[in-house]
Order: sequence, then C-alpha cells, then structure tokens
Amino acid sequence: MPKVLFISSFHPHAEGNIGAGEAICGHSLESLLSKGYDVDVIVNAPSRQTAKESVVHQCKSYTILDTNIIKAVLSIFYNFFNFSFLAPWFFSRVNFSVVKLMKKKIEQNDYDFIWLDFPSSLGFSCHIKNKKIIYFAHDIVFQRISRSILKRLFTKLVTFTELFLIRKCDEIFFLSTKDMDLVLPLLRINQKTHIVKDINYKAGVVKDSISAEELVKKFDDNRNAVFFGNMSRPENHWSIVFFIIFHFFRIKDKKLHFWIVGLSPKLSLILLSKLCERIHVTGAVDDPEIIFKKSDFCLVPLLFGAGVKIKVLQMLGAGSYVISTPVGAEGIYESSRLIISEVKYISKKIDDFLSFKKIN
Repeated sequence: MPKVLFISSFHPHAEGNIGAGEAICGHSLESLLSKGYDVDVIVNAPSRQTAKESVVHQCKSYTILDTNIIKAVLSIFYNFFNFSFLAPWFFSRVNFSVVKLMKKKIEQNDYDFIWLDFPSSLGFSCHIKNKKIIYFAHDIVFQRISRSILKRLFTKLVTFTELFLIRKCDEIFFLSTKDMDLVLPLLRINQKTHIVKDINYKAGVVKDSISAEELVKKFDDNRNAVFFGNMSRPENHWSIVFFIIFHFFRIKDKKLHFWIVGLSPKLSLILLSKLCERIHVTGAVDDPEIIFKKSDFCLVPLLFGAGVKIKVLQMLGAGSYVISTPVGAEGIYESSRLIISEVKYISKKIDDFLSFKKIN
C-alpha cells in the first residue's frame, strides 16, 4: 500500500478561523485517502483553528504542531541559507521542530512521496532529500506580491525564491491554467504539472458564526449585493474600503444595500459602515451559500491578490450573478452569470445590471 507524508500549514477541512484554502487542502487529502494510501499528516497550524475529527480518524497518523508569530520569525532565521529573508512567506512554518519530526518520519517510513500543501509549506522542499515531492500551489505568490503597492518592489526577489523552491518539486498541482502558465516556462523539463478540477468548495465550520437564515430575513424588499471573504486579508479589506469610498455612492439605485460577510472585519470597516445605513458588516455566517442565493448579485471588487478566487466559484455554484473586477475573475471558467468590469467602470456596470433585472 502506497505511503504518503502530507505536510500542511493549516488543517484540512479545518474548523474555527478558516478560509477557502482549508477546503482545497481537505480535497487533496481526501483524494489520497480515497485511493487507499496510508497517509501520515503533519499540520503546523495556528491555534485559532482546529482539526476536523472525521478527517483525523481516516489518517494513519495526524500530528499537530501549533505556530505563532515568534515561531514564524524563528523559522525565517532557521532557513537563512535557503533565501528565507528574500521571501519569508514560504518559510513561516518551516521551523526546527517540524523539520526534525519530518526527517524522523521519513527515516522510519518508506514514503512513496511527500505532499506539501500551501505556499507557506513550500520551504520544506529544502529539507527533503532523495524523495519525490508533490506541491499544491494554492496561488502564485510572486504575482500577488507584484500587485501590492507596498510589496511590489520585492517581486524579483520573491520570484527567484519561489521558482528556486518549486524547481525542487517533482510534481505541481495548480487551480487554474492561468497559474500554471505563470511558472511553466521556468520549470525543469522533467517536472509534471496538473490542473485540479471538481473541488468541493463548501465552506467549513466557523466558530461563533451567525445564522445565514436569520440574516437574509433582513434583506426585506431592498436590492442586496453581497461580498464574502476573510476580511483579515488585506486584499479583501482594502478593496472593499476603496469600493465603498469611491464607487458605492455613485450607484444610482439608492435601495441597494451592500452586505460584507466574512471573518474578522477590521474596526475601520465597521466604523465606515456606521456612516451609511445601506452598508452592513456582518462577520462570519454558518452557510454563505444561503446568502448568495437570496441576494440580487454578488460583488467581488478586488484590486489586488492572486490565484483563483474560491469565493467566486462558490457564488457561481450557488446560482448567483457575480460582478467582479478582472483580478477577482481570473482563472474562473466563462459563465453567463459572471460579469467582469474594470474597477473604474464598476458602478456603471452595477447600474446596468440592476436596470436589466428591473426590465426582466
């Protein structure tokens, strides 16, 4: 029976403080288990999320090591000679304790391959010798960095480091052709690449979430647009703040209410919502799919970021119309319900869509 060591920076199908990546990671692990592989799992995750018991019980072993900001900093120092200071994002989980455990398991088990999940686990590739390495690239970090106003100066350094690490892997899985094409010309000739499809993107369990059924009762007879995402992520927070300040009040339909749904909204966004009764910041909900279905449309006005936006796939999967910027829509399959607009035209695009809905 094939043996696999599965290393992840977050719990597969985690519960607690989670994002879309945990669902993708869970899909990867389930795929291996469904093939009858013996899977040992090492998860170096933040304490704000917990493992899903049904997943743990399916694995041969499931070892949890927690992480925090101090351990992340020490991990970067530990990997100094692997270019960690050029791109710390790839090494924040690669600390001495996890590497020691990983090497011990590799010595004790004849693994067929090592699976690395999430970019923050990619740095482990520097510490794996003479074993097949498979890496799941949730996104391409150098593209995300290149779109950040503050970080774009480091794009060349991050690109060098990311490619240095990826070239140590034997197989790479991507979520879209767009992501694969970014690195494909720079890979080794014998490296294999794959596009992953048919992932179940249903959101996991979020602690202390509010009822989606109760929330949609507040929609009343208004027009309702929904954004969904982890609001602690800068690309979500600042894109929404920018949209509200520069575009929301230019929309002609004054019955349009904007609902911002997701984990950890920042105080600045909450205060901004207090200035307008048509803007609502809700926090996490138990089932965002209900909100997608009940809204008039979903809105994804992202200004920066990288990778396939799982929220858009969730919205389209629920049957919703989605108005998105090109950044939010990249890597997504064509759909008559996906309306793409440049940022500067997004308020007009919303006006046109609402007028179309009135007519029909």
